[in-house]
Amino acid sequence: MTRTLNRLVPPLAMAASLVAALPAPASAQSTGDPAEEARIHLGPLALEPRFALRQFGVDTNVFNSADHPVKDVTASFAPGVDTWRGFGRARLSTETEVEWTYFQKAAGQRAFNTSQLAKLEFDIGRVTPFIGGGVMSMRTRPNLEIDARVRQHRTLTNAGTRVELGGRSRLDADLRR
Repeated sequence: MTRTLNRLVPPLAMAASLVAALPAPASAQSTGDPAEEARIHLGPLALEPRFALRQFGVDTNVFNSADHPVKDVTASFAPGVDTWRGFGRARLSTETEVEWTYFQKAAGQRAFNTSQLAKLEFDIGRVTPFIGGGVMSMRTRPNLEIDARVRQHRTLTNAGTRVELGGRSRLDADLRR
């Protein structure tokens, strides 16, 4: 009986793998519009919550010290929400995020980082001009040469346009500062 089972296991495992690899039938067509595919709709407001575990592991030298390296467990959690609200042919979209950087032993290195981005688009047929901006506040190393994690505030602005060239082609132009 055991020999029979041992002979059946490889073919059954292969058959199960093939069945698992088969594509699932599509249940609905994607519109490509994130506002329509959002999980939460409150009247004209669409919301899409999200959560990310950006990093999890061991930092072998938290303070970048050659003399006394400090080893610590670190993780970075980032909940956020994307929103969309239409106003006639215009649409306002926002991205909000709060990131928590955690260190188990080096509590002084822990930080909350926030970002708020917004974009206003104007749908004029095949052409969609937009303007946007945002603010970010984060406590990180400014670059690879500076070891201290310092609070940084950044403002972002952008403007551009999207031109639909055909069924599958489009041209995006974006200027950022």
